[in-house]
Amino acid sequence: MATLVKEGARVLWLRDRASELLGVMRSIEAHAPTRGPEYIFVDDLYDPQGRARLDLDELVSLATYRPDVNWPLVVTCGPPEFRQDLEDDAGGRGLRIHDWRIPPVDQTESETLRHWFVDRTGRSVSPGPAFEQGEGLMVSMMFELRHDDLEQLAHRFRERLEQRELKDALYQPLALDRLYVLTPAGWLTDGQRAQLEAINQDDDFSFISTASGSGYLKLTHPHLSDAIYRVVRRPAVEIGYTDDVVAAFDRALQTDPATALRLLRVFASGHERLEISQPDDWDATVGTSGEMEILKIEPKSLSIMVSRRAVLERERRAIGNDQITSPEVGQIIDGRIDNIVDYGLFVDVGGTDGLLHRSKLLDPSEGDLRLRFDIGGQIRVEVTDIERERGRIGLAEGEPGDLPQP
Repeated sequence: MATLVKEGARVLWLRDRASELLGVMRSIEAHAPTRGPEYIFVDDLYDPQGRARLDLDELVSLATYRPDVNWPLVVTCGPPEFRQDLEDDAGGRGLRIHDWRIPPVDQTESETLRHWFVDRTGRSVSPGPAFEQGEGLMVSMMFELRHDDLEQLAHRFRERLEQRELKDALYQPLALDRLYVLTPAGWLTDGQRAQLEAINQDDDFSFISTASGSGYLKLTHPHLSDAIYRVVRRPAVEIGYTDDVVAAFDRALQTDPATALRLLRVFASGHERLEISQPDDWDATVGTSGEMEILKIEPKSLSIMVSRRAVLERERRAIGNDQITSPEVGQIIDGRIDNIVDYGLFVDVGGTDGLLHRSKLLDPSEGDLRLRFDIGGQIRVEVTDIERERGRIGLAEGEPGDLPQP
């Protein structure tokens, strides 16, 4: 970003304010063809917190229906699974998403970074473990330049927490923060919040108010939270890390459904698509259950991979393959709507689910899909794409004159 500015490019940095991106884009549209920013940088645009504040459908609509506007290049950062989630949710509509994997930092780049930091701050720094690696991570090096050795910082922080009797209270907030999920402020008492502010020597912690009057606790960058959490927590067995996330999820279900939803999206990221009904409908699901198959448990990364699809496929095999048809590309089918989500419909086409993306509807721009369609209702679709190795079927809404094919 600094290089672009020096070269005279028009650059806008929104920091982590993903919610402001749509307003900037609308302003660019309103003032076209006046030249706006060429680049917009947003930190962690599609992390669980950011995507809740981002109106992706509106952004897609702007890009789709105003191709004449010279839109800026939006640059963001985050783990690969966030990029995959953005790509899946955008569904190929209007946005061109480019994946740029930043390579590890070599020795020459690490020296350049160190000299830049010294020139910028006037501080004398000694390279630590992050700089001693042949190929390191930029974020690790930056935290080390600012905080010195991260493990030593984590130990000092643990001592401060123990002195204030805050260690146990921060297990769950740290576990969430390292997953890019903010903690509801109400999970800490007024006294605990005051104690936390007292040890906030580097302004790492902040309380973010929302329009509804509630608030969230933002501890620090997830990379630093991870280092602190592993020193502070120290469970007897590694499953203790997972226990913290499970306990936080259970607590969120009782006190803050929005946080529970963000956690669910983290759990599902990179695996099966996940969509939750509107919060007003959640009460109807209390006490219900459904079978899921546990595919994999990763205690170190706090991951539990589950699959509903595996259970359904096992049930279908039990019914008998003769009752299940295998659709073909170009086939017209009267399918049953199994689920309705913001970005489209999941349709059963002969015992197999396919995705009818919103952009493939005959009228993709008309209102809330949940008001237009009913779960269990029929819809005529055309099979447009089949990825057998990934178990995915793409659909488009059939034209009025199309006839279903056996």
